[in-house]
Amino acid sequence: MERDDLIYAAGLFDGEGCISTSLSKPTHMPRLVVSVQMCDASIITWLHRTFGIGTVFQSRPEKYYSGRCRPQFVWQASCGQAEVVLELLLPFLKVKRPQAERALALRRLPKLTLGKAKWLHRHPDQIVARRAALAEGSRLRLEISSLNRTGTLPE
Repeated sequence: MERDDLIYAAGLFDGEGCISTSLSKPTHMPRLVVSVQMCDASIITWLHRTFGIGTVFQSRPEKYYSGRCRPQFVWQASCGQAEVVLELLLPFLKVKRPQAERALALRRLPKLTLGKAKWLHRHPDQIVARRAALAEGSRLRLEISSLNRTGTLPE
């Protein structure tokens, strides 16, 4: 990928992008999502083509705004794909850098799943490690959410 393309994509992402998280149902571990949403379909298509990952779709603003808005197009990448995007953009991000750093830290948490065994059959060290990872994931998710609302961390 060209450096100029990364710089342009980082500028777009700083202005129109979003970093969000959710909890996966089976493991309760955080799931990372990055997206860019705008009216210009050609830019969204360019992002998809340039990164070669993620999905493109059209949101339905008429559902929320009674048809008074232009159609919105979205490029979205999640989990490992979101991590790749943020790793590439991080050196050029200005506004979204704090969220991106926390999101990458979130992706680096140990993947501690239970599998089919129940809690009672797990070693106590595994239980402690999983609880610590879940707590750290929760803290990072709250910081990302706070940064998305305010742009700075609360004091």
